[in-house]
Amino acid sequence: MSGRHAPLTIHRRLDHGAVLRQGRSASYRAIEIGAGEPHLVRDDFKAGPEEAGPANGPGRPLLCLVHITDLQLADVQSPTRFEFLNARFADPRYAEIIPVQRPQEALTAHAVDATLRTLGSVRGPATGRPAQLAVTTGDAIDNAQWNELQAFLALFDGGLVSPDSGGPGYEGVQAPDWPDDIFWRPDGPGAEGLDFFRREFGYPHHPGLLERALRHRSYGADHNERLEFLGDAVLSLAISSLLFERFAGSDEGDLTRVRAHLVREDSLHKVALSLGLPEVVRLSEGEARGGGAQRMSILADALEAVIGATFLDGGFDAARTLVSPNVERLPS
Repeated sequence: MSGRHAPLTIHRRLDHGAVLRQGRSASYRAIEIGAGEPHLVRDDFKAGPEEAGPANGPGRPLLCLVHITDLQLADVQSPTRFEFLNARFADPRYAEIIPVQRPQEALTAHAVDATLRTLGSVRGPATGRPAQLAVTTGDAIDNAQWNELQAFLALFDGGLVSPDSGGPGYEGVQAPDWPDDIFWRPDGPGAEGLDFFRREFGYPHHPGLLERALRHRSYGADHNERLEFLGDAVLSLAISSLLFERFAGSDEGDLTRVRAHLVREDSLHKVALSLGLPEVVRLSEGEARGGGAQRMSILADALEAVIGATFLDGGFDAARTLVSPNVERLPS
């Protein structure tokens, strides 16, 4: 974690952004950070006028409650994933929920882990107290499978989780040779050409892109240094454009000094830690045993490679959105 106070949804939320690609049925959009949701203070449980008074005092909070909903911890290789509903895309009764493709599901275990760490560091906006009780509702697992339930319990018990079926490699519905057309295949077209999501909704084709961005040169020949080279240039341009817009009254010297601070190795290292890159960066066994996953230079380089991968997948606006929080935190 970065050490900063964890943001809540009353501060910011993820929202749909610019159109990146156009499919035949709908567009494929970037994700952007949007405004927070309203903070609703529930005062309908307090004492009425007839019960209030000096004898009862001003009152005190009884409990700081956290509500966690729809974690959707899924076996990402399961053929029973919720996307089977996509076959009903022509049925008007499903118009509001299709498509239900969720390519981010493989990251859900990391998101749940980050949620738990966040809940351990925040205080209730109304009570000022740390969380005392957490309640989960909605779909905790997706497919009602035993391995999903085991993963859910292991994660909440502090264990390691691999959200898959346990096979030696990927054998699931997004493999290029899977016979069903209603699943997105990021690694290439299937036997019958483009999959439904690339054709109708503009989903991207970048096989192995993010995995390659997180692969250190010690891990193998297909490593991240070319993406790192690209990301370094994209990062500099993105930071420059954001600073140019935000600090309209600053001269070239001031802007150059701020940019130099933001793209320094130690600054990139902090951002890489906040994104959880130590947990996913790929290293050789020797490099990993030597603490490479925490090494400042490796993480800074991995972050630049991720920025380069983001640029290739979503264009400059997507890469700019990725780095913009670092500029937004600067004092005006």
